[in-house]
Amino acid sequence: MDIGEQLDKQMANLRTYFKAQAESSTFHRSICAVDDSTPLKLREQEMRINHLSKDEKMRTWMGKPLHGRHLNEVNQEYVDSRASNYWLVSGKMFSETEVFLLAIQDQVIPTRNYLKRSSGPKRQIPIWMSSPRIHPTSYWGLPGVCRN
Repeated sequence: MDIGEQLDKQMANLRTYFKAQAESSTFHRSICAVDDSTPLKLREQEMRINHLSKDEKMRTWMGKPLHGRHLNEVNQEYVDSRASNYWLVSGKMFSETEVFLLAIQDQVIPTRNYLKRSSGPKRQIPIWMSSPRIHPTSYWGLPGVCRN
C-alpha cells in the first residue's frame, strides 16, 4: 500500500464530488472557479498525478547504497527469500522491532560489534553526573529525592 497513492485517490474522489456538485450548486461552482491554492486545485480541468510503478519503486529502493542493502541481500540466488521474510508477516513482532531489525541489517544503526571494532564507543557523561544540581529525578518532577 502506498500512502501517496491513497492520498491521490482521496483527492480524486473529492474533486469528483466538487465537480458533480458544481453542476447544480452555485456555491460549489464558485469554489471550483476560484480554487487554485488548495491541493485539490479545482480550477484546473484535470488533476495531474505522477506515480511510480511497483517495479520503479523497487529499482529506486535497490539503487540506494545504504537502505537498499537488505533488499539486495535478500534477492541473492542463494537466499531463501520466503524464509528470510517470514518474520515480517508472522505477526509475532512489534512493528518498531521490525523497523530496528531492518535498519540494523541495512547497517544504518551501528551495532555493538561495529562500535567495538571501530574507534570504540563514544561515551557521553550524563548531565546529572557532571552537575551536582541536576539529577535524573528532577526531570520526573521529583527534585531532591535521590540527591547525595
